[in-house]
Amino acid sequence: MSRAAVALLALVLAAPSPVRAQEQAPEPVPFPDTSQMDPAVRQQLDAARKRVESEPTAAAFADCGRAFLVYELVTPAAACLRNAQRLAPQDPRWPYYLGTLHANRGELDAAAAAFRQARALVPEELPPLLRLGAVELQRGDLAAAREAYSAARRLAPQEAAAVYGLGLVALQQEDAATAAGLLEEAQRLQPNAKGVRFSLGMALRKLGRIDEAKRLLADGAPEPVTFPDPWMTELAQLDALVPGHVARGTQLIAAGRFAEAEEELLKAVAADPKHPTAWQMLALARQRRGDLDGARQAYERAIEAQPKAAVPQGNLGTLLVRQGKTEEGIHWMEKALELNPQLPEVRFNLAVALLERGDGARALQLLDAALLAAPQDVEAQHYRGMALIAVGRAAEAAAAFRQVVTAAPGAAAPRLAEARALLLAGQEAAARQRLEEAHAALPSDEPTTLELVQLLSTAAAARDGARALQLAEGLLAGGSTVPREQAIAMALAELGKFDEAAAHQGKAIDLARAAGTDVSPLQERLRAYQSHAPLRTPWRSPS
Repeated sequence: MSRAAVALLALVLAAPSPVRAQEQAPEPVPFPDTSQMDPAVRQQLDAARKRVESEPTAAAFADCGRAFLVYELVTPAAACLRNAQRLAPQDPRWPYYLGTLHANRGELDAAAAAFRQARALVPEELPPLLRLGAVELQRGDLAAAREAYSAARRLAPQEAAAVYGLGLVALQQEDAATAAGLLEEAQRLQPNAKGVRFSLGMALRKLGRIDEAKRLLADGAPEPVTFPDPWMTELAQLDALVPGHVARGTQLIAAGRFAEAEEELLKAVAADPKHPTAWQMLALARQRRGDLDGARQAYERAIEAQPKAAVPQGNLGTLLVRQGKTEEGIHWMEKALELNPQLPEVRFNLAVALLERGDGARALQLLDAALLAAPQDVEAQHYRGMALIAVGRAAEAAAAFRQVVTAAPGAAAPRLAEARALLLAGQEAAARQRLEEAHAALPSDEPTTLELVQLLSTAAAARDGARALQLAEGLLAGGSTVPREQAIAMALAELGKFDEAAAHQGKAIDLARAAGTDVSPLQERLRAYQSHAPLRTPWRSPS
């Protein structure tokens, strides 16, 4: 081969391939006319377009695609996102956003393919799996839908959307019994989801449970079950209009930046004074910041904007109770439950408020309903025990507290409550046994030890002065305090050492007086010890 031929061959090999150059060129983006758009939106979109034109990188195309997508300008958004995906193929967000875009347009095959790509890049992330399952369900591929939802449930067994999806698959397979079981579980996980209740109604109707089905189907057509989706939250924050302010404010609340959240949400309500969600989130930001009066005003504006919305009324009621306006708070929470009985937080808060007001019977009804919907709710079980005490059913209360102890063995409060319930039921020996168990399980918990000392010093069927003194001396070794001085005085009096008991009770009085505390109850005990009378008043108050 001649030298000229070799040189020509080298030039040919060095020249860029026309095909390769064409593959590297970005897809043209059909940008729309923005001249008639809202000024803030126009400025945002024009800036995104100019950046792509001057700097056609993956980041520029991605930001541009998301900016257009948030305003549902899907054609330029899709082109930008495809360019971003070509330039950054390992980023799962670009096929994910394309999947949502295709799904919203009814392009189910393209949506499924995009969500599969996102899933392959991040197999441990829930959102691609849940959206893939929904699309496969729409496509009628029940096996693929079940596989996606099952994978999601393995990652997050308590995620309502995954359980709900499996329930829908079973429903479409005409397996009504399995569907009902799954949908009932999904309802426990997300009680306010209309979609779950509607689908459960359909399953129950197939099972012949007509009355239950009618009640559930009365809510109307299903709505999507929500799930945490950080990528869509990221997208929503790009909105320059009211929804964007709300989305950014919500994220700032989640990040604990309450003052900034309030500023963002004030922009939302200034732009749309009748936007109920903006007012509700503003109320939450103010509440977290400690501005309870401002929070109340915002909740009232949310209710004014949407009078039939139950959640802001329930939140307002809870806030008012916190401010000490119990009757007014109860009124608003009851109104909220009239509008929507399926609000577990409002139902629970109302029960607590009623219990504090002394209406144990009504509180018990609400807590029974709460536990019917969520049997594993430990806090509801605890307050149910308190309600049982309030209505004079101490033995049942002790059994309720025992369930809480079993579920939360490291918590002292339910152990103390169980012992007090047993005392009220006249079971002093059993109360001592439970307190000894509590002390063994939680030896450093001082309230438990003090309770045991008092029981051992006062209860006829459980008195043991030597054991009480041993425990009290252990507490006092950590330093002198009012409760510790009183505890050792009780134990000494039980052993007949009244002069020593009076001396320690005197120290308790001195410490209480120095702290500015009312000493009259302590002086009453001192007089008893000075009269050589041991303490014989066991714990009595159910509070």
